[in-house]
Amino acid sequence: MVSYGQTEIGQKIRGMQETYEDQFFVYQYDNRGNFIRKIKKTPLQSFIWWRQNLAYDSKRNRILPLSDFEKKMGIRLSIDEIWFKGHQYTSEGFKSLVEGLPPISDKAWNLGFRQKYDPADLQIRSYPDKPKHDWRTYLSEKAEKQNLIPVSIDNLEFEKKHPYCIANEIHGTNCNFESTPELQEIVKAENPQPIDKLPTPARPNPREVEKIEPIEVEPIKEVVKYSPLMIAGVIAVVVILLLKRRRA
Repeated sequence: MVSYGQTEIGQKIRGMQETYEDQFFVYQYDNRGNFIRKIKKTPLQSFIWWRQNLAYDSKRNRILPLSDFEKKMGIRLSIDEIWFKGHQYTSEGFKSLVEGLPPISDKAWNLGFRQKYDPADLQIRSYPDKPKHDWRTYLSEKAEKQNLIPVSIDNLEFEKKHPYCIANEIHGTNCNFESTPELQEIVKAENPQPIDKLPTPARPNPREVEKIEPIEVEPIKEVVKYSPLMIAGVIAVVVILLLKRRRA
């Protein structure tokens, strides 16, 4: 719920003796004055009632400072309407018409400018910054200038426009990524996500490497294998030599 200031109860709608309202509710009564029910207003309805009944006095002069919501939407206390030689200009249009002039909103400059030109040629009229037609159109236009997207105007919910939409001048709800999958695919194609590279393994610090003691290995002794036939042959030769010695 967005709060804008003090609430006043008892505002009676013209021509409907049984209906009253304040900033947050509408109260209904029967013809005898018995209470029937109260209807909760939407945040948009509450904001409109606050603007019309609390922010301005009966002479339509602003008596309360801008709320945080109004500042977010770029709503100002007043809008300068510039008339020069019978033609209406915006601040930007008039500055492009006359080169080298300070901003039109500077009151000191306004006074200095009037000294150079006949007051009949230049007129600066200030009007309250309010909708010309309906509040929905008014807030949608304000949101566009602030690079915001209406999520729910009834709930006064707006979100920041995606940088892709700002760069490509995509306006209004056409920049709603949640309801526009095609737009998501375009952004992904133009801005591919970088692939994370595997980190390079760090080189070990020689001082921290554990020293390994050398292991002594005994030399392997060569084993000579003799076959039974060779052994028998040797024995036979020895026996023959012994027999020859005896005979001699």
